[in-house]
Amino acid sequence: MRINRLDCLALGLALVAAPLGAAPCAQPGFDPKAWNDVPTPPIDAHDQKLIDFMHKPTWVDGTLQPDWQTDAIVIAHRDRIELEAYFNGYGPDKKHLLWSGTKSIFNALVGIAVADGKLDLNTSIADYMPRFAHLKDVKVDHFLSYSSGLDWRESYEEGLLPQQSSITGLLYGFGPRSIERALEPYHPKYKPGTRWSYSSGDTAYLSVLLKKIYGLEYRDMPWKRLFEPLGITSAVLEADAEGVYYGPSYGYMKARDFLRFGELYLHDGCVAGQALLPAKGSIPGFTHLSWTEFSMAPTEAILNRIQGKVPWPDQTGRHFWINLPRDASGKAPPYSNAPVNILIAMGHWGQRLYIIPAWNMVVVRLANDRTEEFWAEDNFFAKLASWREAKGFL
Repeated sequence: MRINRLDCLALGLALVAAPLGAAPCAQPGFDPKAWNDVPTPPIDAHDQKLIDFMHKPTWVDGTLQPDWQTDAIVIAHRDRIELEAYFNGYGPDKKHLLWSGTKSIFNALVGIAVADGKLDLNTSIADYMPRFAHLKDVKVDHFLSYSSGLDWRESYEEGLLPQQSSITGLLYGFGPRSIERALEPYHPKYKPGTRWSYSSGDTAYLSVLLKKIYGLEYRDMPWKRLFEPLGITSAVLEADAEGVYYGPSYGYMKARDFLRFGELYLHDGCVAGQALLPAKGSIPGFTHLSWTEFSMAPTEAILNRIQGKVPWPDQTGRHFWINLPRDASGKAPPYSNAPVNILIAMGHWGQRLYIIPAWNMVVVRLANDRTEEFWAEDNFFAKLASWREAKGFL
């Protein structure tokens, strides 16, 4: 089935100005011109060791896992690209499907709407969209934190039959004609805000909501307000026949551009001296947090989820995966080889964006992992930590 695709227009970075509604930052933040025409860095023995692992990944015991297929690995430390390698026909100029990594982009778009004063996280979605009056108890933040409580069925290759899967219907059924109408049948199954459940539907509601509040501006809003200020020129978001973007999936970027998106959060939402995302004190109901901190913060629903069970992979903040310290979750962090208080954008078949403030590092892994076995996150963090120590990156 054909799906409309809206491509980003590449603009000269010299023309990038502060976006509408952006407030000044106390710090300069990420410089969108930092990587213009910067060549791939030379590779030393430490780099080659990590590249070899990414090219032929192994389990902790050293056993090869041939079904993990890395297409790109790019690492920035202190805003400087320190390692970059491509495999399987991919290169620096080729866009890659991000799958559910796209969901984290919608975290930023919601944050921009909050900064613009167009969106209150504590308000019912029905107040913005009367068509969804049956969701009057579901607040915007419930969708952002996967705690809407709706009877959404997130099933892919396993479990339900395709016609029983909510996500299959959204992506390949009625959704291509109208995401909004495809979402209408869903009703609360649990009390909103109390139960965590990973749901592409929650992201889809946010995408419809953004279209409602931005109107005609919605089509260009991701580019004018997010991608262009960051210097991202390769972004593509697919849309349905009504122009609603597929928030849960179908975003594409080059590896370096996805890295730029990660730099936004490493710098707490600041780009070229301007705050793209809400600063501390400006989020109604959460004034003690900046948007990056808010994105990392555990909710009641996720804490309920991880009580009495091993937390991985169910630690999420708001449309990012996280690594909570023990005093926040009551559990050991799921990724023992990584710092706590990180953000991870995850996508199907091994897409990853790691934002690691304690290491001043952003890492992109793009992949084609055609296996039911998830990418071994903590083993990767161990390899990354060894590479970081060998390189002397503090």
